[in-house]
Amino acid sequence: MVYTQQKIATMTFQKATGRASEIDLGQLNDNVVQIFNTQYPMLLGTAMQMHTWRWTDRIEEIDITRLVDSDDPRYQKKIRIPEHLKTFDGVYSDDKCTNKLKSRIHDKYIYISFMNPNDPAGFIHYIAEPAEAIMPDYFVIWLVHFLG
Repeated sequence: MVYTQQKIATMTFQKATGRASEIDLGQLNDNVVQIFNTQYPMLLGTAMQMHTWRWTDRIEEIDITRLVDSDDPRYQKKIRIPEHLKTFDGVYSDDKCTNKLKSRIHDKYIYISFMNPNDPAGFIHYIAEPAEAIMPDYFVIWLVHFLG
């Protein structure tokens, strides 16, 4: 399931009040909604610091259809950085991240020098922002409990 802040808010209010009505985070005149909207980023940051959440440690296989030729002669290809990238670790030739490839981030792209330019296979390893769209079910259940 893909989560949103709206869905998490509704789940939290349902747990706290026992009512099944959906909460509209756009209701700016509702005091409870204003408090949630103001406090949510801080509480999410606190929740992220309470445990080591492995779901933010991402290893994604490079989609070769998204690769384009590099305008830097030191690298053969480039790819747009992942949407939720917070900290870039590197590009690797294997999914265990043991063989690092030459790469760098510049102008919203990851420039990559592949071992075999004719077979541009690899994996991007990075730490993701705690974005709702990539939150697993177990974390959202824990977060709702934490917020409620």
